Amino acid sequence: NFPISEQGITGFTIGRALLGNPTIAEIMFGDFATLTIDQLRQQASKIVGIYGQAINLPFLLRTPMGGRRGYGPTHSQSYEGLFLGIPNTVVFAVSPFGVGESLVSDLLALGLPTILIENKDLYPLSPRQEISPFYQVSEPSNSMQPFRVHPRSRRADATLIAYGFSAELALRALDALARRSEIFVDLLIYEILSPLDTDEAVHSLLQPPEP
Repeated sequence: NFPISEQGITGFTIGRALLGNPTIAEIMFGDFATLTIDQLRQQASKIVGIYGQAINLPFLLRTPMGGRRGYGPTHSQSYEGLFLGIPNTVVFAVSPFGVGESLVSDLLALGLPTILIENKDLYPLSPRQEISPFYQVSEPSNSMQPFRVHPRSRRADATLIAYGFSAELALRALDALARRSEIFVDLLIYEILSPLDTDEAVHSLLQPPEP
């Protein structure tokens, strides 16, 4: 009962967080996060540094993204790109490996404006427990680093970077690529999309292919 009010919801939430109250705004469809950009870019991202001292802003905007659900052209888009590169702002995308129980509180504890992206196609899926037998998973030592899915017994032929449901599609393709075409990849699955830590990707790209 609060239609076309995404900007107002976001502005109110930012103000409440500025008072020190951990606060979450939820935008029902990520498509309408376009209406939040002024509050995020012109207000939240600047508040944390505009006063010449660090300002704690425990603000989280949570929203689903993605298509394939039959919701039509204005409810099925992936607008993550709108948020990437906004200063002082963290963009987190849920991966096929699921989320920890403390994810929301951990993100709020950052004290920075944070966008939590949840792809709608991941909602009905359980967190990934198994992958292709040709691969193993190296979990990140910190949230900035990606999950690395890499071949068990040989070097990768290529590096593939993915996030959200695109990472799930990539995981589904690994076994077929290995069995049918003998193609093996180093799959990096990022959760924090901005700011982006590229060290793992650069390391993977510099690895020589299997002779």
